[in-house]
Amino acid sequence: MHKILNILILAFLFQPALGFAKASVLLLSPGKTNESFWKDVDTFANAAATRLNLDFNVFHAERNNYLIIKEVERLIEDEELPDYLLVVNEKKYYLSY
Repeated sequence: MHKILNILILAFLFQPALGFAKASVLLLSPGKTNESFWKDVDTFANAAATRLNLDFNVFHAERNNYLIIKEVERLIEDEELPDYLLVVNEKKYYLSY
């Protein structure tokens, strides 16, 4: 199992050298664009994405959680889903099984 995980991590890290396209990442931020904390998160995530050679974007919901749902619906409808989607569970919603 560890061998497979190591191979996947190496393939991800060296994807540009292997001829793969950049992986796309979208952060769905619940915060406002001008909030100090979320500005810091954006800056840190953008720096990490640059270092990892990722195509990184942020969607700010401006403190309206409904906008996150609408953005995901739009991405699905337009078939524009990123390779990785980062969602912040700020309201601590969860599914119980």
